Amino acid sequence: MQGKLPAAGGITGERIPFDFDESFRVARLLGISLADYYDMTPHELRLAADAERHRRQSDYALAVTQAYYTAAWLRSSKMPRLNEVLRKLRPKESLKPQTPEEQFKQMMLWHARLERRETVGDST
Repeated sequence: MQGKLPAAGGITGERIPFDFDESFRVARLLGISLADYYDMTPHELRLAADAERHRRQSDYALAVTQAYYTAAWLRSSKMPRLNEVLRKLRPKESLKPQTPEEQFKQMMLWHARLERRETVGDST
């Protein structure tokens, strides 16, 4: 097996052997079964690792946000009612469907705004 090219910044362009042990270790840490690991390409394993990294970053951001709001609420002089807080988190009720005339009017407004932006940005 030829292996893979070195990471960005590699000068010589020599091929580095693919590390099967390391890739299997990563797959097991991701919770990928042995059968699924053997069915995956190295690219698919990389995509799974990237997805897991993104999920962990999102979880960390959520934990930091929770800690921040907990600290802020502890310092607040008046605690907001839980119903008010939860209502702000719920998605807004969907607006009534637009009629074709309303859609056309909205599209014309967007088009006019776009033309104004192009005219203002055009210095020739």
